[in-house]
Amino acid sequence: SLLTLEIERGTDIFSGQVQLTASLRSGIGMWRFLKLMGKGEADMEELDRAALRLSTTPSSPVVDNVWLENASLSNIGYEPDPAAVWRATVEAGQRRASVLVGRMQDFAGAHDRIVATGGGLRSLLVRTLKKDILGPFEQPEIIETASRGAALLAGMAAGVSPPIAVETTPVPMAQGF
Repeated sequence: SLLTLEIERGTDIFSGQVQLTASLRSGIGMWRFLKLMGKGEADMEELDRAALRLSTTPSSPVVDNVWLENASLSNIGYEPDPAAVWRATVEAGQRRASVLVGRMQDFAGAHDRIVATGGGLRSLLVRTLKKDILGPFEQPEIIETASRGAALLAGMAAGVSPPIAVETTPVPMAQGF
């Protein structure tokens, strides 16, 4: 089933279209590691720059299960570098993204594009590693698209907002749906 693959299937706003969605849930994990290092969102830009100067080697820190309640950090030496831990954290999220994209492709076939959303995209390191690991992706102008979409639909349902205008054309449905 798709749920066991951590993928949701839903009806698209275009008639006869289906969409697949997966949630990385990496943002909360990223913030957890910032807190662990005594850092916050204000430190992200500096950490990003320092982490981008590093390369991942067999002796680099490793983060696993960044999206779960209990993540792990291993392979840390006596003098852990916050930038290396930050890079390992972001890499863990992007490895998860790669797994979920692969599952979607196994179900629906090859994709034409990846659209990434969420607050983590404020990070240059996230955007860079996402491109390195997943390839090119689209990023809407509005980063927090799920929150915005929920608010727009709630306003529409309550009759306080006009219907949402769709300004895009549908993507042909993959075979097998």
